[in-house]
Amino acid sequence: MAQALANKMQAPLKSYRAEQDFKGLWGFVKLWWFGFRHAGGDVNITVQRLLLPVFLRSIFTGKKVVLVFHHYDVRESLSLAYHLNYKLILVLLRLNYPKLKLVVVANYWVDFFVKEGVDEKAIVVFPNLFDAEVYQSIGLSNPIKTNTIYLGQYGSKQHPLVFELANLLTLNGYTCVFSTNNKNEVKQMPTYQVNHYSYTDYLPFLATCQYTVCASLVNEGWNRTAHESILLGTPVIGNHSGGLTQLLSESNQQFMTTAQQALAIITKNTPNHIPQSFVQRYHLNQISYYAQPIGEFCSNGIS
Repeated sequence: MAQALANKMQAPLKSYRAEQDFKGLWGFVKLWWFGFRHAGGDVNITVQRLLLPVFLRSIFTGKKVVLVFHHYDVRESLSLAYHLNYKLILVLLRLNYPKLKLVVVANYWVDFFVKEGVDEKAIVVFPNLFDAEVYQSIGLSNPIKTNTIYLGQYGSKQHPLVFELANLLTLNGYTCVFSTNNKNEVKQMPTYQVNHYSYTDYLPFLATCQYTVCASLVNEGWNRTAHESILLGTPVIGNHSGGLTQLLSESNQQFMTTAQQALAIITKNTPNHIPQSFVQRYHLNQISYYAQPIGEFCSNGIS
């Protein structure tokens, strides 16, 4: 998104990433100083954890801020600072400051913020976009489906029913696999395994799975795992959780509310049609379309 906006405005793009982990109160202060110090552009694009220092500097400089907001759920077991940061962000968004634009990844989050008292005109949807041909090529190169069920990334956001489903699937002869970015989490359990994949190995593996299960304990922004699975020709079963609901509905995938329901879908293994309209709506070639309203906000008043 940032590069598309820079191209549209014919302006240089400067990207700053803090190449370290910030822990504790002092780390929190250093992170905020990092955000404040680097927010010197005519337009400053930032993520939610850095909005407050970036916004504070914009007050002094009169510059514009684009907040890219992925997701939030009060049920997340994260720090008090994380939840307090959201509450302060919400206060700022309700002020309807004309030089602050909120960008979300799904319509769910537009409705979410409107219900929280944010002006809908201050919100723009910029979804996750994918080069569909790359994924379809990998899917066609790996056409043979196995009895493997991919359960998504291993971690605390997994809904408990996923582990219940893993038990049922194992009893029915399926292999259940989670992935992890942390090699220390790799393990073999009686009803599932946790594997580490390089990205080049991950996509071909995903293409050979019979189903992907995406059941989140918290409201998702979108869900990259689900979207990639669909593009690779692997059907997805998921729950109603934030932007994932929109993704599954538009792509003609199936929902579950219980492990038994998911098991019935998997054992029946009925082919489902993926609408081409879904593939094209979130194709990378649509980036200019989605970037246009954000570009208009950024360009207005800048010579």
